[in-house]
Parts: sequence; C-alpha cells; structure tokens
Amino acid sequence: MCATQVGLEQQRLYGPTKRAQTVGAIGMCPLDKVALDETLATKLWSVSEEKTSFNWAL
Repeated sequence: MCATQVGLEQQRLYGPTKRAQTVGAIGMCPLDKVALDETLATKLWSVSEEKTSFNWAL
C-alpha cells in the first residue's frame, strides 16, 4: 500500500516497525546507506546478468 500512499518521503523504507521490522504498525524504518549506492547497484546488476545469462535491455 505504501506505493500508492500520498505524501511519503522518497528514498525511505516503509514497513513493519517492531521486532527487527518484521511485525507491527507500518511506518518509516531504518534504511542502510548501501541501499542507495548507485555504484554498487550497477555492479550488482552486471553480476546478476552475468550469472543468470539474462540481459535485461533498458
């Protein structure tokens, strides 16, 4: 439902807020900086294409 919620902040993680973000009310959760690292994301994408032999042309 967060994908359609109006007024949420970009580049934030929303989900369960209790017990290591596995249960509880939905709210803003901690987001590790690595999740927003574009260099690492590009490398992961390349490795994924190589390992799966699938090229998703964008």
